[in-house]
Amino acid sequence: MRNSLLALLMAGALFSMPAQAASVQQTEDVISGPASTGLVMVEDTLYMADSYNRAIWMVQEGELQLLSGTTTVCDMTGRPLEGYHDGTLEEAVFSEPWAIVPYRDGFLVSDRGNHALRYLDLEKGKVYTAAGKGKAGYRDGSNAAVSFDSPSGLAVGDDGEVYIADTGNHAIRVMDSKGRVTTLAGGEEGCALGTLDEARFSQPTGLCWADGVLYAADSGNHRIVAIADGQVTLVAGAELTEDALYEGAYLDGAAEEACFSYPQGITVDEDGAIYVADAGNAAIRVIANGQVSTLLRQEGEETYPVSPCGLLWDEDTLYMGDDFARILLSYPLSPAA
Repeated sequence: MRNSLLALLMAGALFSMPAQAASVQQTEDVISGPASTGLVMVEDTLYMADSYNRAIWMVQEGELQLLSGTTTVCDMTGRPLEGYHDGTLEEAVFSEPWAIVPYRDGFLVSDRGNHALRYLDLEKGKVYTAAGKGKAGYRDGSNAAVSFDSPSGLAVGDDGEVYIADTGNHAIRVMDSKGRVTTLAGGEEGCALGTLDEARFSQPTGLCWADGVLYAADSGNHRIVAIADGQVTLVAGAELTEDALYEGAYLDGAAEEACFSYPQGITVDEDGAIYVADAGNAAIRVIANGQVSTLLRQEGEETYPVSPCGLLWDEDTLYMGDDFARILLSYPLSPAA
């Protein structure tokens, strides 16, 4: 934990920041930085979905490069204009790209604002719509026949199927190798565990596949669940009541008693420790050996994280995208630290 925090800014600069316990002082202006909601590492290159700038970036050897998205036409605040346009990587326009995963000869991106999954074909240098039609709805099927409502988290299983957190529909959907989308679990807002038919979610977001288990941030229910063998089980998160039911709460301890507030990103290290971007609590939490602890938490107005969202564990480094501060942080650590 005494290693330094690194920040990757929009300009591609890489600099060290002294870490003290769970916070770090802000030393640079990050107003135009990337809101990294989705992160994936492929062959030593970090790819990220940037919801604020409506773009997809890649980071190689500390340099930030635009992979896809139109960022030159901006509104009065300086934010790139949203839209919906397939075409070349350079011409493509997104609304709110949230997650990114490897897919065929490129990447699949959940374009939350356009209620669609977009396919970045790197071989052809083009962006296509893989599923969805730009309008919110709820329908299984293929291609333009499919409807989502604000899809966010994505994860790829061992069989190549892509799991989708269909946030607005309170469902976990799955897309097979032929592009057909079906509902895995949920579809009505609620808070229930059990079989895939019985389970109910509230605004699920972050997903992570590890060792045959799909982990999901059931954000509106302030908990983390696992989906395996046809069952949805609790990983961590107490059943909340009164104001905490809507706002979440903060408490470390036994997994079934610990409290979260709108958890989003999830990642799992090689030893099975689960890292959670606890957005509402401005914290990074760790679930291991049946206990929840805090790895990082904001301390003061000028410290990170502020609103952590994207999360990725890769070898000995934890990458964190901060949606509010619009900055990408990396935190060196050992497995199961």
